[in-house]
Amino acid sequence: MHHDACEHSAPSWPMSYVQVDSVPVEYRHLNPSCPLPPWRVNPETGMSLLLSDPPEKRDDVYKWTANIPLGIARVNEKRTVALQYFTSQVSQFNEYNRLHPDAPVSPPADTTEGKCAFSYSPTGSQHSFLDAIWIKSYNGNSKPRGSTHHSVAYLSWDNSVTPPAWEIVNLNIESKNYAELLCNDIP
Repeated sequence: MHHDACEHSAPSWPMSYVQVDSVPVEYRHLNPSCPLPPWRVNPETGMSLLLSDPPEKRDDVYKWTANIPLGIARVNEKRTVALQYFTSQVSQFNEYNRLHPDAPVSPPADTTEGKCAFSYSPTGSQHSFLDAIWIKSYNGNSKPRGSTHHSVAYLSWDNSVTPPAWEIVNLNIESKNYAELLCNDIP
């Protein structure tokens, strides 16, 4: 099916929608004169970019009413994983400071990514580091090529150094900082 207002025709299986950062600016949001979202051949699927566990049914990819609930479920799954991870890191940090009251380590310093401020103890408009961990986790935890960081998460408690320290790894293997990319899109 072809729409005259579109520069492309509807994709056929296994075509899929593209990551927003690779879409030409005029297609970053649905073009009102074109009912189709941008697409190209790639391994990513759906508006929700259901990457690591593609859905089984074609409608789960191309039918928004099916894809969006699956995407929301995937985001919530990633938040649960991020929360469990962050809780374990904070527990290790607290335990270290409990065992070393004469030489405690400070919480990680606040950091800014785009228009977002992330903090260990957020106030006002700041976001918890949990949000940055969640954003990176949703977009695929990895670390830059050649990195010597011990973790792939956005923020981690590094017990491999003395004294232990908080470590921020905001870039992924493609040197993209998804926390910054997302925060730059905030109006």
